[in-house]
Amino acid sequence: MANKSIVTQREQNRLVIRLRERFDSQDNKNFQSAYQNQKDVESYWIDFQDVDFMDSSALGMLLILRSWAGFEKADITLFNIKKPILDLFSVSQFHKLFKIENLTNEDEED
Repeated sequence: MANKSIVTQREQNRLVIRLRERFDSQDNKNFQSAYQNQKDVESYWIDFQDVDFMDSSALGMLLILRSWAGFEKADITLFNIKKPILDLFSVSQFHKLFKIENLTNEDEED
C-alpha cells in the first residue's frame, strides 16, 4: 500500500511502516489506515529514515498505535531515527513505551 506519505510492507506477521520527511497531523488518517487495514500483525516496525520533522500530533499517533496494538503487549519498534527525532523521543520518554533501535549515522555528532 502506498500513498504520498506512508508506505507499508508486510514481512510475514511484521508490518513495516515507512514515513516521509514530515510526520505531522496531516498524516493522521493515512497512518491509521496503514495499520488498521492489516490483519494478523504481531509486530510493527516504524521506519523514520526519511523523517526530518515531527510534531506533537505525530507523538499522539504513535500512542494511538500502541493502544491499537495492545498497550504493554504491543510489539512496536521505532528505527532508523535521526538525532533530532531521537532527542524528541528521549524528552518524551518514548523509550519506556517503544523499542527504539538503529540510530542513523548521518546525524550523529559527538
